[in-house]
Amino acid sequence: MNVGPVTPPRLVDVTQRYPELADYARLTTRLHPRRGEPQVYQSSIGGPLLWPSREPWPTCTTPWWSHEADDYFQPHHVPNPLVAVLQLFAADAPTINFPPGTDLLQVLWCPVHHIDLPDQEGAYAPAVRLIWRDTAVAVKGAITQPPSPLDVDDTLVPKPCVLHPEQVLEYSLDLPDELWKRVGPDDQWGGTEWFLGDGTRVWYDLNYQYDLSVAPGTKAGGWAQWHSKDPYPMPGRLWIPD
Repeated sequence: MNVGPVTPPRLVDVTQRYPELADYARLTTRLHPRRGEPQVYQSSIGGPLLWPSREPWPTCTTPWWSHEADDYFQPHHVPNPLVAVLQLFAADAPTINFPPGTDLLQVLWCPVHHIDLPDQEGAYAPAVRLIWRDTAVAVKGAITQPPSPLDVDDTLVPKPCVLHPEQVLEYSLDLPDELWKRVGPDDQWGGTEWFLGDGTRVWYDLNYQYDLSVAPGTKAGGWAQWHSKDPYPMPGRLWIPD
């Protein structure tokens, strides 16, 4: 059976040298998106959503950025349908605390750039919508062909991807100053001697931020990547680099 991509184990156990980091460990779910043809009852990126046929498809009316507008922002001439970004079933993401009575998360956004959105002040980003569902009672007669947006930036429309969820352990980048001064600077890790589990002595050139802390790629739960820790709140931030 094909279990999908798997994260290689870390070369070393970082808590061997800094036991305090055990208090900053969390499980995250790496999603490992790969191009494919996801089905409506699967977790996916850019795939079809399990959507009630009687529920209106969400739209956006917030002004958006356009180089063709005089002030670079213009309204949608008609409400702009959102596009599906992520569908994630609770069984595939045990590292997320789903609200009680729900087992499905759906993320949609308006596929153009906006600014000063509600709860996203100053963010130059798509307008994001999160929906939590109970599939046992709420979803019947699913829509398979949602409406297409009229205003769209093609780079903001995810390609359909199947997911290969995997739980991995990671460590925070948001550490107390005293601990960060010891584990964070680049020059602390150049040519460091380590002892492996069998007692073997090895010499690795490792960096805590890039090699030993947060997991790379598209993930659900766990700790935030460094680029997501901007100096203003960013609810709904979703990072899909793969």
